[in-house]
Amino acid sequence: METTTIADSSQTANGGHRKRRFVMPVAGAVLAAASASAIALGTSNPAQAAAPPEVFAGFKNSHRLGSNSQHTFSLALPTAGAYAITAKVQPRSNTATRVDVMCRLKAGSNFDETRVTLEGFSMQSISNAVVTQTTGPSTVTLTCFNASTVTNVDTFLDFTKIVATRVNSRSDVPLS
Repeated sequence: METTTIADSSQTANGGHRKRRFVMPVAGAVLAAASASAIALGTSNPAQAAAPPEVFAGFKNSHRLGSNSQHTFSLALPTAGAYAITAKVQPRSNTATRVDVMCRLKAGSNFDETRVTLEGFSMQSISNAVVTQTTGPSTVTLTCFNASTVTNVDTFLDFTKIVATRVNSRSDVPLS
């Protein structure tokens, strides 16, 4: 039987460290998890259970965006499938001038757009979300635009993240 050892270290009251080891049988744990999933999904064959989600993510910690310009961040999706995609960016102004920033997350023909106004030396957070179905490898893009027409007004796009989760199915319907 194959086992995996997981070491745990915790601090004692006098500042020392105590180590504990946990040993669990891998084959038994995997079989038990697969069987539990199959039972929850109403099938007696673990091989027929739904595939677990896969996550693809990318980040950039800072990007300088000049006046009246745009930048596109992209994330490759290596396989076909249904995806739930989110993006987040934190625009930051380095000037007293008012700056309008718009970001658009696009996957296939689906998109989500968010606009914010930075009032001098400020920052805000922008988040976007889309769902899509791809038939092969594709690319998700997040395009951010600095709409300031004043020269020498830079905006910084900080802590940009795009996360795509491949799921078993998707639904995208109008809200009531």
